[in-house]
Amino acid sequence: MEAEDILQARLIDALDGPDCAICSLLQDQEGRFIDSLLYDLVNDAEVRGRIMSSLGFCDYHAWKINKHGDVFSSSIIYEGILNRLAEQLREIETGYLKIREFQEIPCPICQNLTASEGRYVMAFISNLSKENFYQIYINSFGLCLRHLRLFLHLCRDKKMRNRVLSVEVEKIESLLLDLKELHRKYDYRFSSQPVGKEADSWIRAVKKVNGVRR
Repeated sequence: MEAEDILQARLIDALDGPDCAICSLLQDQEGRFIDSLLYDLVNDAEVRGRIMSSLGFCDYHAWKINKHGDVFSSSIIYEGILNRLAEQLREIETGYLKIREFQEIPCPICQNLTASEGRYVMAFISNLSKENFYQIYINSFGLCLRHLRLFLHLCRDKKMRNRVLSVEVEKIESLLLDLKELHRKYDYRFSSQPVGKEADSWIRAVKKVNGVRR
């Protein structure tokens, strides 16, 4: 587990970026986990056991791994998955494995990220009482809807919750103004006017509602 000061530094770096800080940290972890899986852990018995028990990954992470283009590592992983799948199908055929037991098991990468997601939000909460961190947060993109919900669920300090809600409402209202200006520029009467910071407001709106991890 990361030391508190290292996690704080990573949060501050993420808050300085163009997206939800929690999303950014999870994206970074996702990439590192997949790299490690393909290049270091493919022959790790414990990790391979988790992959076999879940019969691989969710669709999203399966294709994300595929995009890495690591033919050898992917072939090793999927040889094991397919062997395990064939074994389970034979067990169903013989009655050894009940159909109701042939259930989908969460993707190991998703499980890894879900565990870290809560830890990142808790680190955000614990640092939010520090005025310098709070100011960095105010000047950031803010939180996406998913991580705002998780923050509200985990934060027990009503005053802190309200401070964050106030900041997020202000950010949404600012984004709405940018969207309105973007719409105005699409009116033929004003289409010759130069486009300013509102140009990417439609992308920022998607990031605000849906985050950037999926």
